[in-house]
Amino acid sequence: DRSSAASDVYKRQEPDIDTRGFISKQIESFPLLERDVLRLSLGLGLGESYEIMHSNDEIAEILNETKETIEKNWSNGMKRLRDVSQKEKLRQENEDAYKKNRRIEIKLTGR
Repeated sequence: DRSSAASDVYKRQEPDIDTRGFISKQIESFPLLERDVLRLSLGLGLGESYEIMHSNDEIAEILNETKETIEKNWSNGMKRLRDVSQKEKLRQENEDAYKKNRRIEIKLTGR
């Protein structure tokens, strides 16, 4: 039957939440220094086989920058990441609302 097939399509699927992957993907478009500072401070690494969360002092030494430059880039990067995350949350909420409304429409109209 058509309505049960449609409802199967719209069944809510639990998303696979991969926070590290999400953050890594989002910061790829950030300016290089911001991206490197966030990767090191959040333990995402710069390609090493293990990930360690580094302090601002350690990051300044690793990247050969002043602590103040690291702090500024960390602050800017975290603000940018927060903005991106809020936009993604709104996008997901809109998509969920659309799917819910579509399921209701299918139930009411049968198509």
